[in-house]
Amino acid sequence: MNRFRRRRAFTLVEILLSVIILGLVMAAILPLFFSVLSSYEFHQDIAWAKQRGQIAVASIQPMALAAGLGMPNRTSDLQKAFIGLDAVVPSDETKRFRQTVQLASGDVVVPNNATEGSELWLLYSVPSGCGVNFERHVPENGTVTLRRSDKEIENIDALDGSVQVGKGAFAGWLAFPGSLSPLSVSGIDTGAGVLSLASELDTTIRAFDEAHYVRGAKIGVRNGRLEVNRLDRTGDQPVVEGIYGMRCTYDPEGDRVLTVRILARGIVRRDGILTSDVDGWGDIGALDRHYRYAVVSKSWRVRN
Repeated sequence: MNRFRRRRAFTLVEILLSVIILGLVMAAILPLFFSVLSSYEFHQDIAWAKQRGQIAVASIQPMALAAGLGMPNRTSDLQKAFIGLDAVVPSDETKRFRQTVQLASGDVVVPNNATEGSELWLLYSVPSGCGVNFERHVPENGTVTLRRSDKEIENIDALDGSVQVGKGAFAGWLAFPGSLSPLSVSGIDTGAGVLSLASELDTTIRAFDEAHYVRGAKIGVRNGRLEVNRLDRTGDQPVVEGIYGMRCTYDPEGDRVLTVRILARGIVRRDGILTSDVDGWGDIGALDRHYRYAVVSKSWRVRN
């Protein structure tokens, strides 16, 4: 008697059935796998685009929040106050600031009745750390001198190296948040503690107000980058790459809300055509449609 069991092999039918079942399972799984992969690519591209847009918006925000601080609102007063500063009031009228939040397009200001532009020009103020103790009135075309020895000014040393005499550059201008006009620096001696200021408009420096540096910027999108020109002869400085559009709206006579929308692009170029319209922007025109794009928007109310 044979005590050994006979080994039973798989039949051809069983093998074929296993292959068919495996094929059916894979046919069900593969579409799900590619769907998950496609969803991951989509969200990754949008996340990169939004991150770039958020960096662009974040770079604009400090300037937007301080726009117009210590400066006049009316066009005539603004241009008179900054006489001598060519960055604000150049000989070419199409390039003059008419307000501290100025919309522009193609390096020229938009018409008076326009509320949208592709570039943003800002005049804003930055704290210096230097302050005054008493209220001082400055008449139109007048001057005022503040002396440390009379306790009229505090921490004037903070201005050392950052302020110069003359109207030709922003370094020659200061603003006070409680005043209606910026003042040009007509004299400064940090060692002796003396600061002399001049104003084209009638204004008052309020007691305990802090001196602010006056600064300007022209912000636009060029060559796929957000660039900022600080109007200090350094030219356009890149902030972030992957930016392909900017739309700004501002209504100075209405709600005084400045809204900036940034069109940003992902970092990976895909094989197929991905984008035709972008939500919040519309048709992207001649841009490379093998990338995904996203729009990041931010609004600020200009209170100054």
